[in-house]
Amino acid sequence: MLKKSFFATAIVVLLNIDIAHSQCNGLINPANFKVNGSAGHLGNNEYKLTNNTEQQSGSIWFGNHLDLDADFTLEFEIYLGDADGGADGMTFVLQQSPQGTAATSIGGGLGYRGITPSMGVEFDTWKNPDNNDPDADHISINMNGKVKHDESQITSPFEVGNIEDNKYHKVKFTWTASVQLFKVFWDGNPNAKIEKTIEMKGLLFNNNSFVYWGWTGSTGNAKNLQKVKMISGNFKQELTISGTTKPSTCQPSGSITINVAGAVAPINYIWSNGATTQNITAVGAGAYTVTVVDACGNIGMQTFNVSGNQNSAVVIICPPNMTFDNTPSKCARDNVNYNLPVVKSNCPEYNLVQTEGLPSGSSFPMGTTVNTFMVTAPDGSTATCSFTVTVK
Repeated sequence: MLKKSFFATAIVVLLNIDIAHSQCNGLINPANFKVNGSAGHLGNNEYKLTNNTEQQSGSIWFGNHLDLDADFTLEFEIYLGDADGGADGMTFVLQQSPQGTAATSIGGGLGYRGITPSMGVEFDTWKNPDNNDPDADHISINMNGKVKHDESQITSPFEVGNIEDNKYHKVKFTWTASVQLFKVFWDGNPNAKIEKTIEMKGLLFNNNSFVYWGWTGSTGNAKNLQKVKMISGNFKQELTISGTTKPSTCQPSGSITINVAGAVAPINYIWSNGATTQNITAVGAGAYTVTVVDACGNIGMQTFNVSGNQNSAVVIICPPNMTFDNTPSKCARDNVNYNLPVVKSNCPEYNLVQTEGLPSGSSFPMGTTVNTFMVTAPDGSTATCSFTVTVK
């Protein structure tokens, strides 16, 4: 319906009453949300989307990705104002925009316009003829940041009458991953108002299951107070893993120290080298991948590269063969001295032993004596060389 001009403000409230879900999904903690534009945190899990000013836009996003390969349920109560001439409405959005949690828009597009790739459930309170809007306030599912019906819609608009009625309206979104079924429940009705099979990963998200979720809202030349309360949520999220590495020298001495954001204890860690601790030490140079699974089944994976020597290969070079006359009146040569083999290694730590022959300074008998040396590197690799001492 056509509206009169009216001026108000827009606010979002996020409050998770389901304590178990809040522990798993972090919905109560304001630190888990990113606000943009005119949005702001007002305390007590309350968020403002727009001020009482024309042409504003705000958005709020949960900081970790939601996993579309798992079922989810998100339930809200939304308040779209008390002025039938206000605008513009708000949108629940799943998105993979390059802007990530900074994504937002301006006026007429409910804060959703231009956010792509995405799917948005719009709660539109202003008739824009250019968007082929119906006369009444309405709900529809659009894609890729477009709000023009017949051009970008996944479902046709569902008219809901005047929803700028100074009341909160219950809305619930459910996703059944196995059959790719998305449902929108409205005003507490146990029957879904919108039910649509959507191949979200393939159609919208290039087969990537991880998306950000959140709410957007905007004002144009008219405004209205708009709020959302988080009632409950059940979803799996992608954990964010960060960390630092320490290089490895010849002895395996590298380490990786990690931090996991958003995880709920107890947390399981599985490293590609078999370790099950949060951090790993005494590792050699190379790539190490950690998989993290928290108490709620949320999963994260990250690979870290430890720099340093990939191995401690050694080369050993013996002195040349030696020939001596015997010591007068003896069948031997006394005090034969020779230089120890030269060892070339990536590492200063190695072990050199003589495995055959006589040490330097010994009395060598008549004939030929073979002298063999072996060097062992820290990683266990070995090298050998030999030379002869001949007494005639």
